[in-house]
Order: sequence, then structure tokens, then C-alpha cells
Amino acid sequence: MPWVYSPAEPADILLPDTLIRMHYSNLSATPIREIVDCLTEAFTGYFVEMPSDVGFWETRLKNARVDYALSWGVFDQGKLVGFVLNAIDDEAGVSTAFNTGTGVVQGYRGRHLVDKMYEYGIPNLVKNGVSRCTLEVIDQNERAIRVYQRIGFVLRHRLKCFKGILEAGGKAVLLESTPEQAGAVKFDGHYSWDNTTKTIAAAGEMYRVYEVLTQGQPAGYFIINPENGYVAQLESTNNAWDLIFDGISQIQRGIKINNIPENRQDLLAFLDTIGLENTIDQFEMEMSIG
Repeated sequence: MPWVYSPAEPADILLPDTLIRMHYSNLSATPIREIVDCLTEAFTGYFVEMPSDVGFWETRLKNARVDYALSWGVFDQGKLVGFVLNAIDDEAGVSTAFNTGTGVVQGYRGRHLVDKMYEYGIPNLVKNGVSRCTLEVIDQNERAIRVYQRIGFVLRHRLKCFKGILEAGGKAVLLESTPEQAGAVKFDGHYSWDNTTKTIAAAGEMYRVYEVLTQGQPAGYFIINPENGYVAQLESTNNAWDLIFDGISQIQRGIKINNIPENRQDLLAFLDTIGLENTIDQFEMEMSIG
């Protein structure tokens, strides 16, 4: 839908219904503790429980490539009451702002503050060469979807998330590797922002990469956080998913896999056969801005 962008400089906006003076600004000078406090308050009672540990979020947002100078907040008398956290990088050759988190605390909702934060911030994204905004939203969060559609986002893909316990395996042979050696970069198009090789590289030692072999021949690879069983990537040669998951089970039996595109029918069908639980679905949404 068409709209008019507001100036990209910090601005005081008077809300007539409440006569509260709201200040919009980027988050470059906002301490991470304030951002996390606002985030945990905004997501109280959300579909998924959010951690409140500052260290977790500091690492999580760094790995996602969040740029606080291109992220935005709305402040009431100096207190952060709403935010949009943007990670910035190229995606398929297009400079992209990925909204890795948006929230507005109770008592400030229903005032189109998310719309106003985007109105405030988009000109600065464009000024910095960004031409597309993307985000992920849980499909049951109908209110948020309506807000994003009102702003101008359109649905792109449905993504499916899973968790469960694998049976113990031992058939596959594992060879510890790197994303480059495993050929992971060429599969980045299969993965959402937090699972791409750039995010994995930013996470440093958090992930391990394993090539899966059978009878000396490659069957595929997977990338996993061995501490919590989070599988960031997995690919198979000739749909040999039984061997891939056999290998995964040798590292961690309790696993989580997020954001599998619904068009990956072979993988989704296999997850159903081994009894993994489809915990939530998300929509990936995008908006062109330049």
C-alpha cells in the first residue's frame, strides 16, 4: 500500500489520544540491557517462551548481524517501549534488512507504533543501500501478520519447525568438516536468515559440520550445535535421509530443526516417518523499498 515516509532523523511525535510525547531513534546508543528488558516484556505470553539472559541475546543478535544504527526504537520519556531489530547483509545478491525481532510492550499497543517505526527508519535503510526488508512471523500470529501487510510486506514462503528424539544410529560414517568443504554455500537458498552459512560463520565455534559417508561415498552433510541439538542445515545425496539422521543421532539424539520451506516435500515426508513433532509454522514475508 502507498504511504509517506517520515524524516530519518530522530523525531518527537505527539500522540493526540494520549498526549504522551514519543521519541523515535535508532538503537546505536541504547544499552543491550535496555533492549533485552523491552524484548522480554514485549514477548511475555508469546507463542514461544523467550530467554531473558542478556548474554544469550548479545550473542544471538551479533551472530544474526544486527546493525543497531539501522534498527529502531520508540521511547516514552527515555524508556524503550518498542523496537525493530534489523540484521543487514546481502541475500541472494540483494542488500537486505532482516527483521530479527519486533516488539511493543503492553500499554502501547494499538497505536500503530510498528508502522511508525518503519516510517521513521526506512529512509535510512534506503540511504544505506538496502533495497529489501524481510521477516519471519508465526502463522498463528494473525495480528502481527495484519500489521506487516498494512506496512507493505507480502507473504513469500511458509516455513515449518520440528523437534524430537532420534533413535540411536551407527550405520553412517561421519567426517568432521567445514561449510566450504561440505559445499554448504551452494545450498544457502534452502535456508532462512538464521541458518545460512554467514550466520553459521558468525557463530564461530558454536556449530560443527559433518559430512556423512556410506561405503566410502558421500551421502550428504549436516551442521549442528552439539550442545542443544539445533540442526542449522542438512542436505542429502539422492534423498538418503535415513543416513543423514543416523549421523545426526550419533552427535545428539534430542534435536530441533527450524524453518524448513514447505516445498521440501522429500525432507518433510521423512520427518513425518520418524515421528518428529511439527511445533510451529512461520511465514517468511518481504517488502521492496528501493
